[in-house]
Amino acid sequence: MKGKAIEEELSPCPLTSEFIPSIDLKSPTTGKSIPLCVVSGMHMTSDVWTFCPRSGLPAIMSEYIKYISSSMQQDSETNAMLEEDTLDVLDPLLGKPITMNELKKVSDNLLNSPA
Repeated sequence: MKGKAIEEELSPCPLTSEFIPSIDLKSPTTGKSIPLCVVSGMHMTSDVWTFCPRSGLPAIMSEYIKYISSSMQQDSETNAMLEEDTLDVLDPLLGKPITMNELKKVSDNLLNSPA
């Protein structure tokens, strides 16, 4: 079947910096596992990391901020009468309420930190 091939999104491997498909969870060079971002579903990168305050799983901080902002915007459009601080944003895995203030910067890349 001929057709246009779907381009895979590439992002840098946090272990080797080589560009690999964003959904790959194993470094093709080292064979080591790469953690999954709980928000995006893609492998972690060298971006600033955080951990979900509810599940404790790693996340790319900028992706978590986008997720919370987007959820707040959708809730406020649906519930225009509610004040912003009453909007419930649920964490993506456990479905428990979460706020932007609970996200804490952990490191730029925990995989390459000294042991």
